[in-house]
Amino acid sequence: MKAVRAMSIQARIWAIVALIALGMATIILVGALTVRDRMMTERENATRQVVEVGVQIVDSYVAQAASGELTLEQAQSFAAAKLRDLRYSGEEYFWINDEGPVMVMHPIKPELEGTDVSGTLDTHGTAIFVEFVALVQEQGAGFVSSTWPKPGSEESAPKVSYVAGVPEWGWVVGSGISVDDVEAAARTEALAETSRRLSAAVTS
Repeated sequence: MKAVRAMSIQARIWAIVALIALGMATIILVGALTVRDRMMTERENATRQVVEVGVQIVDSYVAQAASGELTLEQAQSFAAAKLRDLRYSGEEYFWINDEGPVMVMHPIKPELEGTDVSGTLDTHGTAIFVEFVALVQEQGAGFVSSTWPKPGSEESAPKVSYVAGVPEWGWVVGSGISVDDVEAAARTEALAETSRRLSAAVTS
């Protein structure tokens, strides 16, 4: 009889532990999803803003070419070189393609420069540069979801890019954020916040 009671108590303890673990997992999951949505919005806004700055830089060279201060070839070369060297948030970069689409400048894959990228497909079979051009021609600017290798890797990963047009030159200026990086950061933040709340609950 005592053995039965002991087993019953042990089973209850394990059931309570399992419920607590399930509750923690649910809290972490919900927290991660909430944090992910917030982080994605923040990163998308930041990417949009930096692309707008990139377009402003190109526009300054458009003006210099229009005024005769620079030739068109000089202005385009200087504008592409300026964006080639710019980085933000660590490894994030800009690229430029025209409405061909032909790659004008890509700091991570310079072998694409001067080539027709209309046939470049992501892992979902989407002609992403054709999508960029279509969006810019229809809306002027906007976000496109795709897959593309991260810097230093050949494996494609989910990415959200913001592209904006420079109509005077028929250029598309773009930059993107890795969805994987946002999700990893969201999980880390959600786990840290859950641990903090549990510690506060235990000590209160």
